[in-house]
Amino acid sequence: MDIQDSLRLCRVALFQGPGLVRLPAPEPGGYGFALLRAGTGCFVRQGCTLRCGINQLLLLPPREGPLLAPCAGSPPLEVLTVQYGPSVLRRLTDADPDMAGFLARLPDQCRVVPLPDSLAMLLKQLTCELLRQQKQPEFADGIYRQGLLTLIAVLLARACRQAQPVESTPDPGAVPLDAMLGYIGTHLTEDLSLEALEKRFSVSRRHIQRRFKAATGLTVHEYIIRMKLERCKPYILQGLPISQVYRLTGFGGYNHFFRAFRKEFGMPPKEYYRQAAEKT
Repeated sequence: MDIQDSLRLCRVALFQGPGLVRLPAPEPGGYGFALLRAGTGCFVRQGCTLRCGINQLLLLPPREGPLLAPCAGSPPLEVLTVQYGPSVLRRLTDADPDMAGFLARLPDQCRVVPLPDSLAMLLKQLTCELLRQQKQPEFADGIYRQGLLTLIAVLLARACRQAQPVESTPDPGAVPLDAMLGYIGTHLTEDLSLEALEKRFSVSRRHIQRRFKAATGLTVHEYIIRMKLERCKPYILQGLPISQVYRLTGFGGYNHFFRAFRKEFGMPPKEYYRQAAEKT
């Protein structure tokens, strides 16, 4: 089997948006992984519901793929999935270690595995690069992608080997990002300044800023504005007066809301409503 044939047995996909999606299940003998690039999701499979954040890994055993939905207060989800078929696993690990054998011993059910910040960021970067290469092949593409596949597989296996149960005691010095995201989503109209978050979660504002930027690519302020704007959209589509919309979502004034909305969506709120009305 040549490199290109082997690569075809590995699927990489990116799902975006707020709606419910079913992630594809790996083929028998293979294994899959899901990483959230943004948002907090609830995965449902065979009656079991798992909450997964941006610094956690979801293991996807063969058979039925899980349903994915955003948790309450979550921004639109971006989820990366990597799936290895049995043939590509054997090719990646003809010698030592036995990757196929190791993955075969993983639980035969969905499982959430916590990841260190650095490992989560690296896995997402490599997966996005692999996805880009699939869409825009370049010189020596097959060899390059084979190297990405191998490195991703090794990092995923290390994460699984080193993982502690999700229910284990968290590091007291770590920023509780999932809890903070959930809090922001349910308190958008309240004081969400760095000072307020620092006091609520007993973590310095410097660490909060650094953790937010590393995990989401946004500052805390940018994230909150984006959340408020996403909350505005259904109100606008319902035909509520703009003066009421920006107050409902916690914007301090109309001018601030107008500028932020136009920057994010490329049009003023009334134009957004008009275009949506025309489509329906």
